[in-house]
Amino acid sequence: MEIEYIDQSELHLNDDNVNVHSTKSIEKIAKSIEAFGFKNPIIIDKNNIVIAGNGRLEAARKLKIDKIPCIRVDDLTDEQLKAFAIADNRVAEESFFDSDKLKTVFEELEEINFDMDSLGFDSDEIENMLNFEPELEEVEQPESTSEPKVCPHCGELL
Repeated sequence: MEIEYIDQSELHLNDDNVNVHSTKSIEKIAKSIEAFGFKNPIIIDKNNIVIAGNGRLEAARKLKIDKIPCIRVDDLTDEQLKAFAIADNRVAEESFFDSDKLKTVFEELEEINFDMDSLGFDSDEIENMLNFEPELEEVEQPESTSEPKVCPHCGELL
């Protein structure tokens, strides 16, 4: 795989893209690109049509970024490219955040006054996460018996 830097005017949004980006979504992507740089290349076909990364391209255009990092896919059929475009978006939807770990990272970032707007979360979502208290599972305690239990293998008291 090789990253090519292509002028954004030569790249074309995919008319068959089934993943719709809202204005708010494009703004979040743009904030992320501003904060971290363009770290996730756009996937394009042989005709410079975006297969994965339509939102990133729209955000880059909003930011007036001229050269866009791209990976050209030329080993898939047209049908496979369409399927890949769907899979690329759908597979990411199946993941979720570990709330405890996310809260910890948010707290660490907030402590150093990191720009939390670049994370893709709304301020309300961040506030809710910072106030998140994990629910403790109640573990059913076994009933106590008056007779001591002995391990049948080694004879030790349990």
